[in-house]
Amino acid sequence: MAAQAPRAAVITPFFADRDAVCNDVYHSALALRRMGWDARIYAVSGQSEKERTYPITELQQFIRSRNDLVYFHFSTGRRDVLEAIAR
Repeated sequence: MAAQAPRAAVITPFFADRDAVCNDVYHSALALRRMGWDARIYAVSGQSEKERTYPITELQQFIRSRNDLVYFHFSTGRRDVLEAIAR
């Protein structure tokens, strides 16, 4: 059985194309993928034509191991995002 790739959740409160912060989030996820991570972008809301984003409410189902990574890109504060990360 092949080993599963480590998982990385790259989190931002809002994700949209052509936004400087989201461009950084997008390229962070790409860099992690190139290094062998199963990287997904999580956001409370947003819209993108180039990247699928996942709802922050699904974060806990994706991150399952102590070896998984949660990378929160602080661009603006949101209590619901902080609470999801804390769980």
